[in-house]
Amino acid sequence: AMVFSGLFQSSFVHQVQVVGYLNSWKPDETTAGTLVFWDTPGDPKEVPPIPLAGSAVDGSKTVHATRVYRPYDEPPPINKEDDAELTYMGNDKWSVFVRGESVRNYTTNDLRISIVYRA
Repeated sequence: AMVFSGLFQSSFVHQVQVVGYLNSWKPDETTAGTLVFWDTPGDPKEVPPIPLAGSAVDGSKTVHATRVYRPYDEPPPINKEDDAELTYMGNDKWSVFVRGESVRNYTTNDLRISIVYRA
């Protein structure tokens, strides 16, 4: 938002932000998780989370977001005040802990794994 104010143009550093997908599953209507961005007024452009692919945008100048991943699944019960963590349990198994109690279990294939880096 600061870049759109025009107040810091003299010290602005141009950057590229890449969202890379480490998941192994192929996206479909049940997984969703699509990257959406607006580089012009109107409807957003969409990029699906293709395994081992990435999308590059200037995140400071391009409005962007992600559609809900697995929108038909009930998310684990986590309040913003809760101490929560996703822990690898070994053998391709993960567990969500809330206040020290396991509330949901997943496999690696259940996860939408992405990495974001800027240069």
